[in-house]
Amino acid sequence: MPIAKLDSFRDDVRQFLKNRVAIQASITREYIISRAPQIAAIWPKVVENNEKFFRGEATIHDLWAVITREEMASLAAMLRHVVEQTAAMEMERNPLPEGTRIEIADADGVPGEWQTVQGASREKVLLYFHGGGWIIGSAYVLRPLSTALGKATGMQVFSINYRLAPENPFPAGLEDCTKAYRWLLRQGFKPSNIIIAGDSAGGNLTLATILKVRDEGIPLPKGAICFSPACNLEFDTSFLSHGETDPILADIGIFW
Repeated sequence: MPIAKLDSFRDDVRQFLKNRVAIQASITREYIISRAPQIAAIWPKVVENNEKFFRGEATIHDLWAVITREEMASLAAMLRHVVEQTAAMEMERNPLPEGTRIEIADADGVPGEWQTVQGASREKVLLYFHGGGWIIGSAYVLRPLSTALGKATGMQVFSINYRLAPENPFPAGLEDCTKAYRWLLRQGFKPSNIIIAGDSAGGNLTLATILKVRDEGIPLPKGAICFSPACNLEFDTSFLSHGETDPILADIGIFW
């Protein structure tokens, strides 16, 4: 049973979530059948123990032992496929701003892409870190948000694909984010013309990157923008008390 209670949500939000769930369920079924039948045996364990956690019958440490590293990687691969396919469908229905240019780039081994809307300043950069619980997501998936930010700020966006867990655990992602910032400085961009931004896990990485470059004595960027940053990893009682109104963390997301 889903933990989040959609009936308590605003009508338009509830409809959006229901549509999203239906689309992703269809993509998931196709993926399991054609690519990863083993997930059919893994997923029930995740659902069962997620429910136990929200009933107070299991701790976050108990959840860690539910699935193996290999099973974690299998589920992560499935979730990445689902979000990439969903993003492709959404961008087909709602294209990026007209005239947006996408250019693949390499920041000292960190893959990324320049996203430049019409009229964006070539001197100012929004360095973007995508969300996804450090497990899923990509610069491609977050294009609608990052290009919208580029249009709103008049800045070109450099959105990166930092390494993801569980294959690349902490601090791999943070290392990639700080490397990308240092790379921008070496390209001649002034710190005063750089803003770092990110959502969820990317918001966490935004703040962590600023702390890391500060500690390393590197000039700080002009500022930062964090959208619902994942800053509290204590898994305290707020996860339980807000579960019914949180469709992201309550329904399976706690595992990530």
